[in-house]
Amino acid sequence: MNELEIIQHRRVPGLTVFLNSVDYRTAHMHQEWEVIWVLDEPLRIICGPEDTVLEPGQLVVFAPDEPHEFRKLDQNSTFLCVQLSPAVVPLRGPLMLLDRFPHRKMTAAELTDRKRELLDVARSYYLEEPFYEMKCQGKALLAFRELLRTLPTKPMTREELAHRESRSGRLKRLMDFVDANYANKILLRDFAAQEACSASYLSRFIRENMNQTFQEYVTSVRFHRACQLIAGGNRKMLDVCMASGFSDYRYFTRTFRAYTGMSPESYARQDRRPAEERKQSVHSLHSRERIFTGEESLMILDTIVL
Repeated sequence: MNELEIIQHRRVPGLTVFLNSVDYRTAHMHQEWEVIWVLDEPLRIICGPEDTVLEPGQLVVFAPDEPHEFRKLDQNSTFLCVQLSPAVVPLRGPLMLLDRFPHRKMTAAELTDRKRELLDVARSYYLEEPFYEMKCQGKALLAFRELLRTLPTKPMTREELAHRESRSGRLKRLMDFVDANYANKILLRDFAAQEACSASYLSRFIRENMNQTFQEYVTSVRFHRACQLIAGGNRKMLDVCMASGFSDYRYFTRTFRAYTGMSPESYARQDRRPAEERKQSVHSLHSRERIFTGEESLMILDTIVL
């Protein structure tokens, strides 16, 4: 699986900034600390057992290797993302976040200050003025420090860190297993045999860490694969059904109605985005999103009023 993080900027060591308009992004993890600032439409965030809607203007912080999923509500949600590598975050040791939503702990003035700092980082990142690398990294660290000062945290013990690493490894193997097998009959007991543990244990593990059952996750991957094939055009719906791993056409249709409120045929008719927008979008097995260019990002940032 190569979905841990699709953005590969190299302009500032240890720091990545990008603006994204997301339809969905299935459960994923990465090694960086991440701050998300929702700019326009609400964004549904699923992180372990927590299922939350982030409203425009609100922030969320993710710790390294913390699985999370993004889904739009009605319209695609545009957000600013700032990622910091643990290598440039000088902490005494690994931290566990006890709450990842700063707006729950901050005053309105404090939240505005943090957003102003993030906006300054993002603008400098894209303007690339002399010595902007030092400014971006330094200001990003200061903003992140203030976020961590606000959020409740606790140092992780060796046992907790080992547990997190074990959990992340198993989740990555699970995603790889589903990616490799979704087009065929796929059973939890087969993955359990690979992991040398019981299916009942894995069932609880998946529910606790992905907020869904194994079969629900497999169905979501199949559905997103079907959407990807439909977006490519010129495919018969029965061919899409079979290529996506659905057992029969009735199940395929029920899934589309559950996800979209319409049949696959109706979905295909309304999925007619302009060619330029299609070219700029990423539509993979695990995501449908648009990463804005530097020029586009600056235009969006210039419209933000705090």
